[in-house]
This record gives sequence, structure tokens and C-alpha cells, in this order.
Amino acid sequence: MSNNRGRILCEGRINQWTDTVSGQWKMFFKFVSLIVILILMLIGIFSGVLVLTINLNGYLNYLDVIPIVGSIFLLLYFLIYAIGFETDAIYENGITSICTNLIDKIKHESFIEYVRIKLVGYGTIGSHKFFEGKEFLAVFSDNIVLTYINRYVNDFFDEMINILRKKCPHVPWVKMEWLEWKKEDFSIDELIRKNSPLCPYCGQPLTYIHQYNRWYCYNCQKYAPEE
Repeated sequence: MSNNRGRILCEGRINQWTDTVSGQWKMFFKFVSLIVILILMLIGIFSGVLVLTINLNGYLNYLDVIPIVGSIFLLLYFLIYAIGFETDAIYENGITSICTNLIDKIKHESFIEYVRIKLVGYGTIGSHKFFEGKEFLAVFSDNIVLTYINRYVNDFFDEMINILRKKCPHVPWVKMEWLEWKKEDFSIDELIRKNSPLCPYCGQPLTYIHQYNRWYCYNCQKYAPEE
């Protein structure tokens, strides 16, 4: 799998302090919670080391190591799942999303090349405490979905739309509900089939072949006429 992202073309800048009072309170409590978690982890590690030092020459109870082990697990969870290791960015050869974590990055699932994009979902978020009425994009490959909510203070969202349409002219765009892709009956292949052009000979959905920049019909086993 290629990691050649190329030059960065645009990076999204997000206004963390939203326009609503509830959004501001949310960010405030989120910040305070993170500080409290870090303090508790440090206290746990310090107290655990202190207990181990005191009991080093005596009988060591397994309960003595619980603060250290618990703090380490909490720290690992925080590092792996709570911290974004990417930004919302558009590169010459693909895109990344801030809505990814360390596991995604290790598994190479935080970056999608343009040639691997199969579907682009778009729509407006409905009932939501903080993002109601915001536009979103969901970009799909075979096993990855990267999401983008239009809460940027620059023109990143419009640039994303323009570049995706330019780089992936034959990828279908499908209007959908927010988080529709998490439903059990969601099928990318079915959406692609419904939104792809039909073969002029047999009426079956065509498949776009990136290598030759042509639409192909597997039923007829031949390319569709070029427009």
C-alpha cells in the first residue's frame, strides 16, 4: 500500500469553540475532563511507585500495583483512542481525516488514495446536540470511511468537494443520513450499483476501471462507448 501522499494542498482549520453557548460549555468541560484525567493518572502512577518503594523489602500485596497498572491502561487508552493523529487534509494523492486514532494510523486506515475512493456520501446532519444543520461528507474506500463536518473557519469543505470531483470524476455521490453507514443493512456496493451508469447494450450497471479511465460491463465483457 502506497504512503506517497504528495504535497499537501489544503488543511482544514476547525473552530473548536462553537457559536452556541452549549458548544462552548461542551468544550470547556471536555478541557477540564482531560486535565482531571491527566492529574489522576499522574497521582496513580506516583502513589503506586511510592507504595512499591515502601514495600520493596517486605511482603508485596498485588493490590499495591493496581494504581500503576490502572493509570498505565488509562494513559494507553487516552493515547490510542482519544487523540487524533491526523488532520483534515487534502494531499496530491489522497485525503486524511482528524476523526482517526493511533490504531487507524498503524493499520494505514487514516489515509485514502483518490484511486481507492469508491463512493462519496453527503448530506446535512439532523437532530444533533452540537452539529445540527451542519453539512457533512463521508468518503468510502473498500474498508475505510473518513468523515468531514463543515465546521471549518477556512474554505476547506468547498475545496474538498472541488478536488474530489476533479480527482474522482466517476465516483458516485450519494445523499445519505448522518451515520447511515453504521447501520447493519448498509452496503457500499449496493449504493454504487444504484448510482452507476448503465450499460447501453444490456442495461446492467457499469464498473469504472481506473487503469484505463473507462467504464466496463462485466455482463457483456466489454467497455462502454467513450463519450
